[in-house]
Amino acid sequence: MTINNVELDTEKGDFSLKKILLIVALILLAACSDKEATNDKSEDTETEAVKNETTEKEDKSEDKQKDDQVLTKIGESTTDQTGIVTLEKIKTIDENIKEDPIKVEFLDVKVLSRDDMTQEFTQYVSQFSPISGKDGLKTIQVRYNLKNTSGHDIYWNGLTHVITDQNEQFNVTEVDFVRNVNVYEPIFADVELEYVQSFVIKNPDITDVRFVFDKGVDYDTSDEVFGEFEYKLSFE
Repeated sequence: MTINNVELDTEKGDFSLKKILLIVALILLAACSDKEATNDKSEDTETEAVKNETTEKEDKSEDKQKDDQVLTKIGESTTDQTGIVTLEKIKTIDENIKEDPIKVEFLDVKVLSRDDMTQEFTQYVSQFSPISGKDGLKTIQVRYNLKNTSGHDIYWNGLTHVITDQNEQFNVTEVDFVRNVNVYEPIFADVELEYVQSFVIKNPDITDVRFVFDKGVDYDTSDEVFGEFEYKLSFE
């Protein structure tokens, strides 16, 4: 009996130990699962936050471009995500200024006054212009369409220089704060793109403006497909 009792107690002890180990294992497993779930939830939340922030930035950019484009009469104003925007000058062109080997349709040029700008936008624009935006800014906005009819995948920087009759010259590639097309990516054959470019000017009292567009380079061979070309306009 004693031996049997001892054996029985041993079996009970083993059973109790196994039960305890099982409970501990389940607790540890649950803790790990909760941690993973928390991490997943945290990652999902972070991903969603980044996604929302990106979407918000894209929406702001689209809203700003849309608001700028809605202005068609001198003196009209609108309020967008950057502040108050007023149309001072406009030249509607709607003309194909180049037909071959690419097609460029020049849409319009606007001189805009920007006032009551948000601090965020003021700081952002300061990266592209030495002119302080504390008391507002004057900007030029240029819109044009491109269709790559060259049959080649090309690199093209679009509008690169602007020269006004107020002795101001701009390297648009460096001062453009809106450019919506990535100039570091190739433009594939038959692709159509709409360009919107804006930059700060010191003297908005301009009449004659000269626009210089970049040459096009073959993406595969680096050979020049077409050279620089220009367009001149007058606000009169």
